[in-house]
Amino acid sequence: MKDLKILSLVLFSGLFMQCKTVKNATTASDLSHAIKGVWKIDYVSCCGRVTDTIFDGNQTIHFDTRHSLYAIYQGEEKVKSGVFHLQAKKMGTMILLDQQYPAILRITDKKLYIDWSYMDLKREVYKR
Repeated sequence: MKDLKILSLVLFSGLFMQCKTVKNATTASDLSHAIKGVWKIDYVSCCGRVTDTIFDGNQTIHFDTRHSLYAIYQGEEKVKSGVFHLQAKKMGTMILLDQQYPAILRITDKKLYIDWSYMDLKREVYKR
């Protein structure tokens, strides 16, 4: 009976540790697990040297990390879907959506940042 209690405690602890929210993730291996699920747009900062911030709570991005699939929705309508791939680069972890131009990907303070382009930056910020 005592062994069963210890085993169940160990299993529960392992499950709890896997389910905790990742606060910061920048490496490809951390991000490959941390991005799983549904992210709702918080805001978009765009573009060039003078940036405007646009708040739009209508967009979500869904990541299926088991099959490396993503889907982007505007409300209930799927507007884009396909395969994603993560790559470790000097500047950080890059995400490619359907082999298009890569974006820098990171999670900081429980928000998902997708930075498109290098100079005229468009940044999409998502939250759970």
